[in-house]
Amino acid sequence: MLYFISFFVFKFKEKMKKILMSLAMIAFVGVAVAGATGAFFSDSETSTGNTFTAGDIDLQIDNESYAIDYVIPGYENPIGVLALSSTTSWSLRDLTVEKFFNFTDVKPGDYGEDTISLHVGSNDAWLCASAEITSDLDNSITEPEDEESGANNDGNDGTPDGDLDSALRFAFWEDDGDNVLETDETENIFLNGTLSSMGEAGGIALADNNGGILGEGNPIPGGSTFYIAKAWCYGTLTTSSALTQDGLGKVGTPQNPNNIPNGPLIRGTGILCDGSAEGNIGQTDSVVGDLTFEAVQARNNSTFLCNPQEGPTTGTLTVTKIVNNDSGGEAEVINFPLFLDSVSITSGVATTTSSGPHTVSETGLFGYEATFGGDCAANGTVNVPAGGSASCTVTNDDIQPTISLVKNVVGGTASPDDFDLSINGNIVTSGSSNPVSANAAHEIDEEAEVPGYGFTSITGESFLGVDCPAVLQGTVTLAPGDTITCTITNTLLPI
Repeated sequence: MLYFISFFVFKFKEKMKKILMSLAMIAFVGVAVAGATGAFFSDSETSTGNTFTAGDIDLQIDNESYAIDYVIPGYENPIGVLALSSTTSWSLRDLTVEKFFNFTDVKPGDYGEDTISLHVGSNDAWLCASAEITSDLDNSITEPEDEESGANNDGNDGTPDGDLDSALRFAFWEDDGDNVLETDETENIFLNGTLSSMGEAGGIALADNNGGILGEGNPIPGGSTFYIAKAWCYGTLTTSSALTQDGLGKVGTPQNPNNIPNGPLIRGTGILCDGSAEGNIGQTDSVVGDLTFEAVQARNNSTFLCNPQEGPTTGTLTVTKIVNNDSGGEAEVINFPLFLDSVSITSGVATTTSSGPHTVSETGLFGYEATFGGDCAANGTVNVPAGGSASCTVTNDDIQPTISLVKNVVGGTASPDDFDLSINGNIVTSGSSNPVSANAAHEIDEEAEVPGYGFTSITGESFLGVDCPAVLQGTVTLAPGDTITCTITNTLLPI
């Protein structure tokens, strides 16, 4: 049965290229001149060519790729051995249409190995990588593939999309450039698993402040060459067969100046691929993906992370209502609706909300004074910490109502001070404001009569519309915060 499997295509996306202009130049000319005319002493000093030259972050990549010759498009006279893949190999450059992998007709047991060299430019740089599957297709269902689902000829292999991504396994490691996995390099394997899991891994920190291949806080040195090797296998990939380190590295480098051949065609790749456990589920499937490398300047950027940890974005706020009725008020907690940013909340119940500043408010009652406490400022603003909690209290105190008695004397020579005014039997001064208990009856009276004068009237109305009693020894009952002024008039009696 012939498989035709269009293996995934990885496209490179370069980011943060040339963060600084390659040759940004600013020239300063400073001139100091002292002199005049005639025979006076003079001198001049000139500093010329003062220059700033910017370094660069210019990520460039080359790739040396090997695969079983049958899977290399256009390979002439394949015989089933490892061969150089010219279609997925290239010299150092900025990437446009280049593909790290572009293999067709892969079958269980096929494998390949690539080694990338990355050059970040003249400045130290953090380096990140990521993989994303962009297409995962069944394409068509062959009879053997159909049988994998247990129901023959139903045109369904039992899975909703392609299955090749779960059968292709990869290993990525820091290499010395020779395209061979060697024993000391097995410790540098930073990614090992299926293509599907690789696509779910997110950003891969090759070098950032939190870790990476070179260790925590160590960027890729500017002007250096950094090698990453990657092996793929349609089946089970084994790295325990790594070869002994020969110490030569890539042919043509200072490590191997004599160009001693030591690549995978001479020594093997150092990995094993066993496809015997793979069934027919992947027939005709294809998978396409993107492989992205990103270089970011390291200098003055010491906290850079390839995968910034996103902290919690919510917290909880508990607002508790307290009502003090120590002056005769009768209101309850339920009478004061609470709000968080205009949204109704319940007293004493933790509310989950976004972290950051918020405003607590209420619908108040006349005669009660509100004060904010706990984590709330005096105006009700509060900051809810991300992943944490805050609590506020809103206390409402009832306000004592007040009664003012004013004496009005008509005729004769008597003055208001000659008349003793009283509230609940207590003498008060005419015109004074006297706090009393709310929701209680308070008697208004005169304690002393002035000869020749008779009671005429009591007049007045409170802020909330309560009338003064019509007669002496009458009572008035006020709500919290109410105020009333009662004018008691006495008139000179006719002789």
